[in-house]
Amino acid sequence: MAEFDDPVAATPDLAADAAITFRPLTRDDLAQFSCWLDDPVVHRWWPDPYEPDQLEADYGPGIDGDAATEVFVVELAGRPVGVIQRYPMDSEVEWSRALSAAVPDLAPSRSAGIDYLLGPPEVRGRGIGSRAIGCFTAQLWPDWPGVDLIVVAVQQENLASWRALERCGYRRVWAGQLDSPDPSDAGPAFVLVIDRP
Repeated sequence: MAEFDDPVAATPDLAADAAITFRPLTRDDLAQFSCWLDDPVVHRWWPDPYEPDQLEADYGPGIDGDAATEVFVVELAGRPVGVIQRYPMDSEVEWSRALSAAVPDLAPSRSAGIDYLLGPPEVRGRGIGSRAIGCFTAQLWPDWPGVDLIVVAVQQENLASWRALERCGYRRVWAGQLDSPDPSDAGPAFVLVIDRP
């Protein structure tokens, strides 16, 4: 997950109150996604390989509708500015196991996870990440009626990210080191959740 704290001057086409929308990721978006993942600020929190072949292997099945994870492009006033994804917790076996070990009362079959990043530096640090998370969370409930809880793990050092979640009503339920092989889980983390309203 990417930080949201790079302060820059506002630009008229990226006003913080501009409309935020989501559309499914397509193969045409992979080149831009690769550039965002190559940014050192983004790559620190979302350390996925960003070579074209690897992105196709990782995201192609979802684009084709053959994966449980749904990936969306975040658009601000029609301009792509990030990526956000959602997935049923029980579709990610290792991840579900790591989170259940940390938060024993978690019910993976009734929970979803989300991940997100903002790509262009000029959109970070302006509240856009919080707005995107809030809108995406609100959209998840009617889209996935079987989900009662959304769960997110964030590195404790990624202050801007977990603060963005808290501004959207997520609450911290655990702190520590997750037992996960995922490189994005290296280091002390917080687990934050939000219940279905």
